[in-house]
Amino acid sequence: AALFSLSTLTAVETDPVGYISKTVNANADLKLGVPFKRPATFSSAVDSVSSGTVTVSSTVPDVTTSAHYLLVTSGPLLGSWYQVTGYSGTTLTVAEDLQTAGLVTSNTFEIVPFWTLDSLFPSGGDIPASVDVFAPVAFVITNDVTTNGINLAPATSYLYHSGEQGPAGWYENGNIGGGLQGDVILSPESYITIRNGTSSLVSVTMSGTVPTVTLANDIVQRLTGDQDNQIPNPFPASMTLANSDLVSDGVITPSVDVFAPGDLLLVFFAAPTSVNPAADKTFLYHSGEQGPAGWYENGNIGGGLQDTFELPLGGAFIVRKASGADTVLSWSPTIPYTL
Repeated sequence: AALFSLSTLTAVETDPVGYISKTVNANADLKLGVPFKRPATFSSAVDSVSSGTVTVSSTVPDVTTSAHYLLVTSGPLLGSWYQVTGYSGTTLTVAEDLQTAGLVTSNTFEIVPFWTLDSLFPSGGDIPASVDVFAPVAFVITNDVTTNGINLAPATSYLYHSGEQGPAGWYENGNIGGGLQGDVILSPESYITIRNGTSSLVSVTMSGTVPTVTLANDIVQRLTGDQDNQIPNPFPASMTLANSDLVSDGVITPSVDVFAPGDLLLVFFAAPTSVNPAADKTFLYHSGEQGPAGWYENGNIGGGLQDTFELPLGGAFIVRKASGADTVLSWSPTIPYTL
């Protein structure tokens, strides 16, 4: 079950805030996109840009003690984001060459703090706390978006310790000696998995600022094999397959043969009752040679067009790109609501 609420309270100027609640069944995993962002620390228009350095007209606050990203809010790079690596006076720096990418004078941007374990789930949030760090009862699990291949294993698991064996807080499972991990970045480019190892269901609530511009995420295609891209729905609202922009952005290449599809979209939308659940549905987009063009469920072509199927708010998806020339594509879905 899921619940979303939008408030008229403001976080930064007129940006609305809201919350989402989802149920994690006992002894089960829930893959979950984080559909909110944190309030912006700074916003401005570009005065000038040189390689990865952006100059503005006002003094930039501290945006490196805690990790931040630059989110482009207008212009040709709308929705693109880049981790801030430095600042000084009226300048900001990222590792990428923004000038070559297309950022120009007068484009606007925000500087936004990344979600961390502590900021998304303060004091553990609704994640069941573990009394024994060597026998944890629940985890927040992250993905490594640089891993090649399909059916990717989770990257790192974190538990929240209630303090009986040392300081309370977030720790990496299997590396308790590494100390507190509450400042670990939760990147907007992938979903997280919440594993509830207790015998009771858990309701997990997340809150934050509702996105008012799109968010772009990279989709990788590899020459040497199929590639899974583990992506979230970045918005606190559902979107239909037809309105997802996955095809128009070039992320899903249409399949000529519905019985031998290339690119696939794997969708997790139910509340699983086990760990490591399989996708609930898998879709392909057909180019129209064997029937009407559109979205179909893989393995159930007779079920007809699925264009109106809704990708859930807080949803988690996998774009499985068929082998092809090495390239990085960008998915920038249109915001599925009006503010």
